[in-house]
Amino acid sequence: DIYSNREAFIALKADGDYNYDAVVWGGYGGEEGFRDIDLSSTLDGNIQVFSNAQAFAVITDQGGVVSWGRADRGGDSSSVSSELQSGVVDIFSTEGAFAALKDDGSVVSWGVDEGYNYSNSLSVTSLSALSSGIIYVEPNQASFAGIKEDGTVVTWGNSVWGGDSSSVAEDLTNVIDITGASGAFAALKDDGSVITWGAPFGEDDWGGDSSSVSASLSEGVVEVFSASRSFAALKADGSVITWGLSNWGGDSSAVSEQIGPGSGISHIFSTHGAFAALQGCVDEIEEDDRDENILTVILTSNYPRESNITNCNNDIFFKADFNKLIEGPISLMITDGESNTFEIPMIPFASDTEEFTSNISYEWEANWIPTNSYSTGTISINVLYNNEPVNSTTNSSSLAEINYLLYENDLNCFGNDLSIVHPDLIVSYYDNPITVEATFDVSQETTPILIYADSGGTASFEMFTVSGTTDRKQWEYNLFFSGPDEQKQLSVGSSSLTVTFDSMGPEIFSVEVNEEGTAVEVIFTEDLFADYISHTATGTVAAADFSLTLSSTTASLTASVPESLSVTNTTLTDGKKYTLGFTVIGSPQIGDALTVGVSSHTYDIAGNGVSSSQTTDTTYYTADDVCWVLADTPTIELSLVGECGSGGTVDTSVISRSEF
Repeated sequence: DIYSNREAFIALKADGDYNYDAVVWGGYGGEEGFRDIDLSSTLDGNIQVFSNAQAFAVITDQGGVVSWGRADRGGDSSSVSSELQSGVVDIFSTEGAFAALKDDGSVVSWGVDEGYNYSNSLSVTSLSALSSGIIYVEPNQASFAGIKEDGTVVTWGNSVWGGDSSSVAEDLTNVIDITGASGAFAALKDDGSVITWGAPFGEDDWGGDSSSVSASLSEGVVEVFSASRSFAALKADGSVITWGLSNWGGDSSAVSEQIGPGSGISHIFSTHGAFAALQGCVDEIEEDDRDENILTVILTSNYPRESNITNCNNDIFFKADFNKLIEGPISLMITDGESNTFEIPMIPFASDTEEFTSNISYEWEANWIPTNSYSTGTISINVLYNNEPVNSTTNSSSLAEINYLLYENDLNCFGNDLSIVHPDLIVSYYDNPITVEATFDVSQETTPILIYADSGGTASFEMFTVSGTTDRKQWEYNLFFSGPDEQKQLSVGSSSLTVTFDSMGPEIFSVEVNEEGTAVEVIFTEDLFADYISHTATGTVAAADFSLTLSSTTASLTASVPESLSVTNTTLTDGKKYTLGFTVIGSPQIGDALTVGVSSHTYDIAGNGVSSSQTTDTTYYTADDVCWVLADTPTIELSLVGECGSGGTVDTSVISRSEF
């Protein structure tokens, strides 16, 4: 076998008993020449060879490590040789260092971190962090990142190039994978979010700063790929998000439509400074050049092969490319987990309709919507031509087939529970933002969309997984409600919710003095509450929440605050009658005004305060109101004043108390 690093080669020669010697040539690791070296004393048995830029390292059959090459770049491991005698299961390398992962979960590292910091740990914050629990190590050009059993991350090496992750340490939990670029790392968490670190180099961003796309990286990512100075994240909805040095693959705006949601990207490939995305999944059928009559077809889809689908996936697209002009009918044969079959007609692909007649084409397409009629299990999709599958029995080279894994059918696939974080369905500006929650019976492969509709139109919003959840069943969105005052419709898939928006505070409907002249009856359009806390109207109003003012030259109130308060229902839908007791000194005259005031710290059920400006807060005394009152005279005599009742004239002579 022959192995290489940047400057040298090593050719291993072995006898039948795996006793090795070697020929090395080249620069570091080849010792600037062409020569034989005897490794039989150290490399016996089945070995593994690793390299960095200027050194080699070998894991022996006993789990020990032998290294050579440029001494300060990992060729000399003598400083840690006692720790490399056994138990090593894998070796990872940067440009100038090695990290050996041992079977006890510890890591031993040696070399240089490209910042010329020489030490065993390459400037790791704590050696104890490398002593146990590490299950995987990801290198970049000058530093390492290790995933531990508990999903946390430890980093070491050049601090500027990703060796220092202290700025994101709190976020590095539940990590399932790490991808390294030249000077940065991207950690994928089990909730589909991505955390990045590694300082920009000079004025150039090398991918450690993903703040420009942080919202897109908060959920739904299934895999992260890297070029030298940029990253690309593949999401569950088939879209791609990129960041990093713009002209090294970090800026994908020129192809945003081709790699957006629903574009069906299934894999990403990278060079040193560019990315390429594979769209859809392909089962290729090799054409037999020996027989031009063999019919071949390539079947593609916007959903990756072997992916999980449910009856919620209503946008599955298929395209069949034939090697010949085919006259229909063409269809898809779908077979479910219990061998039930369903046929879906295909139509000529849209781009072919102008060139060919409506029933003759090279390319055919169809959309498939899984329903509850399919049984759980593997779903197979075949191309049918002349009512027969296109396979070897119909003069085709092989079967054109795509398989999917079908979840249990979900009768409420777009959320059987839609709610808002609010005690009722009446909201106001004071509640914003209000969290809308959707709970699903099954994990959602694609991001749910919240639809908001009112008289002004509709808007759609991508929801986010609830913080702390990993099963992609609980989703939320912080929604800002706005006017006009009306009912707003919220929906996620087939689930919907009606929310009433109310921006108007309670108003006084009517004010009237009672027959006895001892209280004023105030009817409000809405029920009143003493406080509004955490989206909740609470507390009962008291007499102190009201004030009374009597405008009169002959009478006055004993107090500006009502002496008593009682509340009764009215015929209004939401309103109530508030009876405020008072005492009058003197004799009100016809036309005197009694005005009711209400504290601005009084609220309706939606949190709107009572307006300080009311148009119906005053009642005026009439003849009926002043018919029988106490005259403020020294003899405390009762006087009949003016006209009472329905129009009878009253004798205004003074009547003594003894005459009653």
